[in-house]
Amino acid sequence: MKLFKEELLTILESTLSWSEDFVKGKKDYDFDIDTLLNELAFKYGINFSRGSFKLIYNLLDFYTDAIKHEFIDIQEGYSVKQARDDIKKIILLVRGTEQTSQIELPEDLSIRLKLI
Repeated sequence: MKLFKEELLTILESTLSWSEDFVKGKKDYDFDIDTLLNELAFKYGINFSRGSFKLIYNLLDFYTDAIKHEFIDIQEGYSVKQARDDIKKIILLVRGTEQTSQIELPEDLSIRLKLI
């Protein structure tokens, strides 16, 4: 599972890096978070259709779509900036997690992500 954790961190960090570049003018519309996460799920047998992983999947999916369409908000009351901050929180959480097959999101973050 150590490799899964490293690969998940790489995807999270590359998503933030891609979005920074996109906003700065490097419009890479080929960045496909769905494919990256589906390949990761298949490789390690992780289910991204429930629990915390589903919330992370949805966050990254909505975030990358919002960036590509240059939206300010993902939905009313949830900005792209907040989503970026939430991705950073997840990165810190994953780095600090021993067992990556189950990631326990903080309650406030979990509630916020369930609403998108």
